[in-house]
Amino acid sequence: MKACVFSFNPPTPDGSLANARTAQFVADTLALPLICGPEIANETDLDILFLVAGVFMYCRVLPEVAKAISTAKRVVWIQNDYTIRPPLSDGSAESPFRFAFRHRRMVGLPDVDYWSTMEANANMTPYSAYLNWNCMAYEGISDEQFRTNRAAMHPAFFYYGADRAGRQIYFDRYFRGQAAPLVISSFSKSMVRYAEDADVITAFPRRSFFDSLAAYSAGLYLEDKKSHREFTSPATRFYEMLSVGMAMFFQPEALPMLHRAGFKVGPYVVQPDGLVEALERAPQVAIEQRAAWAGTPYLDNLRSAMHKELERLKEGL
Repeated sequence: MKACVFSFNPPTPDGSLANARTAQFVADTLALPLICGPEIANETDLDILFLVAGVFMYCRVLPEVAKAISTAKRVVWIQNDYTIRPPLSDGSAESPFRFAFRHRRMVGLPDVDYWSTMEANANMTPYSAYLNWNCMAYEGISDEQFRTNRAAMHPAFFYYGADRAGRQIYFDRYFRGQAAPLVISSFSKSMVRYAEDADVITAFPRRSFFDSLAAYSAGLYLEDKKSHREFTSPATRFYEMLSVGMAMFFQPEALPMLHRAGFKVGPYVVQPDGLVEALERAPQVAIEQRAAWAGTPYLDNLRSAMHKELERLKEGL
């Protein structure tokens, strides 16, 4: 079997893009070459082409990627963000990259399979699969490091994430006029609208991300509306906050899908007027959540699932 991984966004040591880290993880786990440049055009005899979903509009080698897409026996779209979808197999766009997906159907090659955090896309084709890429963010720490982190944490709520559509209603609910100390970190410059209500800072660089995250005692977990309705896996933030021993508190709308993922978060649901009291509970909550959730071998389970699904793909060649 000949296969490779292509990433639209090349991995960098201090990169903030989760999909670039996913590409490296997939290549390492499956012992496959990772390609990010024009040399992908030479891969015209692939059995499987893994495309790690990224912001492909900024990719400078889309015509070269199209050549590989047009001829691979199977193309797998590795997706950890529901907003980034592959071009349609029955679309009408004529750019080489978008046409390549339509070309596959025209010549009788299979439509794109998904390895996705989204349950709906995991059922898109017979060889698609659900894989929780978000759990890659989990980096377990020792009990000693957990105690060290807890002792040094600043008593404040921390929220980080993009200013994505469907979240503003919850931002306004939890951030406006908040009595609890609150720090907001984001690449989205629009989040400065909450500067009167919270300490708004820029996002942490990846090299110091976990150390910076560990400075705060409590994290706020907010979903967007789509994630209330469709199972898209616990967010990467869930696993990152769990990693450093931060107590997590959840909006009520997040409860159903987190329960579906196996995390019973009911005791940690918080309303906006309950953040002050929740902050007082944070040290004990962190201990409870670590005991309940930190012992799962998330990465080992993901690697095992990947190898199992790879074998299934081979059967479809």
